Amino acid sequence: MNNNKSVLSNFIWRFMERCGAQLVTFIVSIVLARILDPKVYGTIALVTVLTTILQVFVSCGFSSALIQKKDSDDVDFSTVFYFNIVACLGLYALLFFIAPLIAKFYGIAQLTPVIRVLGLTLVISGLRNVQQAYVTKHMMFRKFFFSTLGGTIAAAIVGIAMAVLGYGVWALVAQYLVNLSIDTVVLWFTVRWRPKKFFSWIRFKGLFSYGWKLLVSQLLDTVYQDIRQLIIGKKYTTEDLAYYNRGKQFPNLIVTNVNSSIDSVLLPVMSREQDNKAHVKAMTRRAIKTSSFIMWPLMVGLGVCAEPLVRLLLTEKWLFSVPYLRIFCFTYALYPIHTANLNAIKAMGRSDLFLGLEIAKKTLGLILLFSTMWFGVMIMAYSLLISALISSVINALPNKKLLGYSYFEQIKDILPSVLLAAAMGGIVFCVQFIGLHDILTLAIQVVLGATIYIVGAKLFKFESFTYMISLAKSFLKKRKVPQKQAEEKKEVKKLLLLGGSAQQIIAIETAKKLGYYTVLCDYLTDNPGQFVADKFYLVSTTDKDAVLDVARKEQVDGILAYASDPAAPTAAYVAEKMGLSGNPYESVDILCNKDKFRQFLSENGFYTPKAQGYDSITEAEKDILEGKFQLPLIVKPVDSSGSKGVSRIDNVAQIMEKLEYAMSFSRGGRIVVEEFVEKYGYQIAGDGLSIDGKLVFRCFANDHFNPSCVNPFVPISASFPYNMPDEVQDKIHEEIQRLIFLLGMKTCTYNFDIRIDKDYNVYLMEIAPRDGGNYIPQLIKYATGIDLVECSVKAAMGEKIENIELTKPKGYWCYYAVHSLKDGVLDSINIAEDFKEHIVENHILKGSGDEIKAFTGANTTLGILLLQFEDLNEMLTAMDHSENWIEVALEEKK
Repeated sequence: MNNNKSVLSNFIWRFMERCGAQLVTFIVSIVLARILDPKVYGTIALVTVLTTILQVFVSCGFSSALIQKKDSDDVDFSTVFYFNIVACLGLYALLFFIAPLIAKFYGIAQLTPVIRVLGLTLVISGLRNVQQAYVTKHMMFRKFFFSTLGGTIAAAIVGIAMAVLGYGVWALVAQYLVNLSIDTVVLWFTVRWRPKKFFSWIRFKGLFSYGWKLLVSQLLDTVYQDIRQLIIGKKYTTEDLAYYNRGKQFPNLIVTNVNSSIDSVLLPVMSREQDNKAHVKAMTRRAIKTSSFIMWPLMVGLGVCAEPLVRLLLTEKWLFSVPYLRIFCFTYALYPIHTANLNAIKAMGRSDLFLGLEIAKKTLGLILLFSTMWFGVMIMAYSLLISALISSVINALPNKKLLGYSYFEQIKDILPSVLLAAAMGGIVFCVQFIGLHDILTLAIQVVLGATIYIVGAKLFKFESFTYMISLAKSFLKKRKVPQKQAEEKKEVKKLLLLGGSAQQIIAIETAKKLGYYTVLCDYLTDNPGQFVADKFYLVSTTDKDAVLDVARKEQVDGILAYASDPAAPTAAYVAEKMGLSGNPYESVDILCNKDKFRQFLSENGFYTPKAQGYDSITEAEKDILEGKFQLPLIVKPVDSSGSKGVSRIDNVAQIMEKLEYAMSFSRGGRIVVEEFVEKYGYQIAGDGLSIDGKLVFRCFANDHFNPSCVNPFVPISASFPYNMPDEVQDKIHEEIQRLIFLLGMKTCTYNFDIRIDKDYNVYLMEIAPRDGGNYIPQLIKYATGIDLVECSVKAAMGEKIENIELTKPKGYWCYYAVHSLKDGVLDSINIAEDFKEHIVENHILKGSGDEIKAFTGANTTLGILLLQFEDLNEMLTAMDHSENWIEVALEEKK
């Protein structure tokens, strides 16, 4: 999938949604402005300022946190959803009771009922905001188009009808309420996501740690932007406020359509590239150049055409708004620099910098505001323009260090557009002195301005102009070449793969080498597999029915969940529904669901710890306190992978904390509690392969852990070969074979987590029906020559697998997950010089300056090293004492 096309497609849908909604709103506002008195608009402006400020508390910080977080799931979205509902109800109650005080402060008795009714938008927003974040996160901007347009059209009908009937200010109140209500209802029914019955304080705290800075930043910005209106409404008149707001309306219409569309698409797209600074810089530069190329001629053109435009559309009574309109045009022309720079900072995870910038900018702006408020509304407007100029410099400063993109470079990038727009504006402005009718004047100005700018851009070979033309052609051209090739070559089969992370790319590449056409489903917008596969769908790998829809649409010949526990049941479900090669869905579900697996082992005579699954933390706590289990206990989510969410309970004081921690990692809101099994020697890792129900290959490894990690139950390494006698390994082999037989598994690869006790009793802790992560299949290929990745692909496609023998590992091989013990900003990863000779492959993903998290699972790994040793003891010692040869250094806090 072409990334530029994806961005452009989503931008076009977002732009169409903004254009459609704003066009209808614009037409309605003109009709209402001609009917209603400016004083009415001044009254409603005071109320919307208050509701806008309050909505920041429930819409900004958490929404951005959900979008920015790479692996945000249903638990995250549900947690924010319930928080929003409670917060909105609380804020509305506050607004309801203080309404009389606000009305008394402004000396407008009518404000009390208006505030109380219009304040209901807060409650409606509580239902809508998480849906919007979900749509933005998953780049589903087509959904916005239908919801927003439906609400806007319905609101237009209601608003105009009530204005004609003489309802005055209530016509505007009804317009706002109907618009938001219809928008929310349509979005609710067009988006699949629904909140789950679960709230996680741990997830809330994680999102809050990122989101509160953006929330405070947005609150500062909103209060700062709207405090002028509050001051104007109190110190001057509602008519002055109406002219000020009306002057902002026209340029704001363009900014909302163009810049906000870019803003909506830019954050999720930049967030997916946050690990590659060069890419983020290129995208930031492209955004500034392209949006400035669009924004400057529009703003300059609007400014020079302001007087005939206002007179024609709004009548003479609104001409006092023209000077404000021109000031806002030049203020908003700077927004491309603001938007691109700030999105780059947010995408890099530096919400701390974002907050610092907001404090600095708003402090400066308030000084200018309070210095000028005594000299009239016009001077206050000019202070906003000066503040915007200075703020553009402030916003750009951090990116000189973060991305190597200075403000001077940014000015150079936009200067051609600014100069051409200024020249165009000068010529167009002179047209109004001819003395023609306003309609004819505007027609000549628009045509002349567009001609001058487009011809000038082409004549001077503006790079942004060429870029936009090429993108437009690319978008309009039918993108069916790979599909067409697949259809022309009937012998080419299709494989649907679930998950496209860096470690899963090898499965896509292997399938393509074997001659298959690859289709990929993944819900993470930052995963790189989408750029490797022949075709990509932004679909969650755990949404069985959505994946089934894709499989049927593409008419795939096989489906594979490579190195993914959550996706394995989906693959089995789709294979079963479509009659493809695979294993029984019920059996795969048992293997991937920890409490079902424990129950199955117990019922079939396997050694297994006493365990039980729970969807209620309270019930789990009650059973533990009543002595149903013996401490210590292990508690884990039933449906997570990579040991995420696993913890140990050693005493009653830890119960609730550990239970909630495990629950916060469960997508389905269910955990399993089990008694702790004391292991003898190393815990067993590794992979295996069954063909037609027979375990024909297994390669066991030693698991290594770091007890200093936040989650000490997540392996940091697996080393081959396993250092136990053959008879022990054969006993483990027999137990796995018995499990495979009882479950009716056919041809399948497996990833093992097994323990033995001092009596060599075998505890099958997890037997996952998929290949191992952390490049374990690659290590096994190094050690044995057996390519389990190729076996997985062939098994999914129903191909015969041959020449597989139970081969012992040759040499000593291991992976090591580079990790940090703390959150922070990475300074360096230092590997001892004499140790570097052991590195066979280096897959480190993070670099200096990147924000990193303490190691809790595969999603917080800084990278993987594949290593080779000449001696078993040397390898085991190195993996058990990694602090002797590798150091992850964080930047010191200033």
